[in-house]
Amino acid sequence: MKETSWTTEQLEKIPVDILAKMYMEIMQSNAELKRTVELLTEQIRLMNQRQYGRKTESQLFDKLQMQFDLGFNEPEATADSNEKEPCMDDVKPRHKKQKGTKKNNLAKITNHRDVNIEISEEELDEKFGKGKWKKLPDQIIEKLEHHPAFFEVVSYHIGVYAADDNQTIVRAEKPVEMFQKSVCTPSLLSSIIFAKYVNHVPLYRQEQVYSANEVFINRRVMANWVIRAAQEYLQYIFNKMRDVLISRR
Repeated sequence: MKETSWTTEQLEKIPVDILAKMYMEIMQSNAELKRTVELLTEQIRLMNQRQYGRKTESQLFDKLQMQFDLGFNEPEATADSNEKEPCMDDVKPRHKKQKGTKKNNLAKITNHRDVNIEISEEELDEKFGKGKWKKLPDQIIEKLEHHPAFFEVVSYHIGVYAADDNQTIVRAEKPVEMFQKSVCTPSLLSSIIFAKYVNHVPLYRQEQVYSANEVFINRRVMANWVIRAAQEYLQYIFNKMRDVLISRR
């Protein structure tokens, strides 16, 4: 990043309110840098203690390092951009196949509901002509919702229609997705974030809880979701809150 040098004459021409805002931003940046330096200094101290200290001290370091890794920066430490986004088959309960039977494992999740999204007959008549259309098999997409104490798979049956000559096909509007082609939903991710930052439950423990409920989402995927939500959604809220705080000073 290119640094800008200011002369005394240039600074004197800048309005006072702009200078105040620049000063506050510099102070905030310095505070963040100070915290980073303190954190890195502590990490180096612990690493030296682990390498040159006694065995008991090394064990203490392992415990402290684990607490650090599972602390506030766990998503950054755990996230892996190469981690494959799980599909519904990955997160659903896993059961051994029984000979001679074919079971839909999604049905093993305690709750399952269907949401039908259709186009009205009036709209279809306007699109194709009155009575000149037919209903095709639904397009089905599945999302995993999370509610306190239980999981629920939601299957969206999206209506698909075609003209009698099969030349034109239309679909009902899909529900808005939090992340495209992901089973993640706002309710699922909010529960992960709430457990992590409010209830202080590390992602590795949430992964264990989910597995105990036969929902298989590993902590790297959870970390990717948390960071992506912060970048794509929560960053705007953070920026607004920061601007409001700065404006009040």
